Amino acid sequence: MSMGAAGLLALHSPVPAARLIRRVFTKGAEATVREMRPYVPDAPRSEQLDLAFAPDRPAATLDVFGPGAASSRERDSAHDGAPRPAVVWVHGGAWISGGKEDVAPYLRILASHGYIAVGLGYPIAPETGYPGAVRTLNAALAYLVEHAAELGIDPQRIVLAGDSAGAQLASQLAVLTVNPD
Repeated sequence: MSMGAAGLLALHSPVPAARLIRRVFTKGAEATVREMRPYVPDAPRSEQLDLAFAPDRPAATLDVFGPGAASSRERDSAHDGAPRPAVVWVHGGAWISGGKEDVAPYLRILASHGYIAVGLGYPIAPETGYPGAVRTLNAALAYLVEHAAELGIDPQRIVLAGDSAGAQLASQLAVLTVNPD
């Protein structure tokens, strides 16, 4: 039995398997988003979606969710304009799937509790190799610190977190941030 070039390539390339796994993870992420939606409070909030933080990287966008108020009087009493602590979330997906949209309901819940919640987009494999995601996430943190005032973030109170592969990337970035050597 003869195997064509495409068959040989499939045997020696991780791309077909990665795309199959990506499909499975995408279905799981969609189910999780559906499960979280009922828990998102129907409360006013601010949302800035798809902010580009690294123009040379197309996947480099972030979403910022903050608490809001229904009226200016409530807004003035609920928030005095002081910067807020931020939770910066790196989505999971086995390094080959997922997106910041997958954690948006959770970030909206955090914002309803008074935090600035940030979802980060980053390039995934196999289209981008290591350390592309780490470099992109580092650029995101630099952007958040540089634009902290306009985003309402206290740059001294940023928590970096994530789920699954995002937790690994967040912990790797945290180590590189506090110990560059």
